[in-house]
Amino acid sequence: MNTSPSGRSVPAFYHVSLCVLLLHFPVPLQCQNLLCFYCPLQPLNSTCTHSVSECRPREQCTRAEFVYGRYAAFYSKGCAEQRDCGRERSARIRGADFTVTYACCQGDYCNAACSCSGPAWLLPLVALVILTIC
Repeated sequence: MNTSPSGRSVPAFYHVSLCVLLLHFPVPLQCQNLLCFYCPLQPLNSTCTHSVSECRPREQCTRAEFVYGRYAAFYSKGCAEQRDCGRERSARIRGADFTVTYACCQGDYCNAACSCSGPAWLLPLVALVILTIC
């Protein structure tokens, strides 16, 4: 047994329990990461069944657009490092060269890019309800 600063004996069990709790829940105790919609590479006019992704620190929600020449062909959603936001990069997909542009935003679920009408808070609320039920 160990002794506390007050001189009382403290069982090792409590020390182990505290360490286990801190190891299992480090992220919620340390920071608030953004929650963003995730959608893998999709043809531009297709719909995506969104899933939710938690960004790492120093990442923002993003919607990437893949352009071939002057034709926007694909998109994806997820998290990106802040340094990539607003930048253009090149990517090769199936032998074709694309220009990728990352449009970033700050705020949970801000990369929804919904073209439907209604309050801006409605889509994240509906997504949260669906994720809770499923």
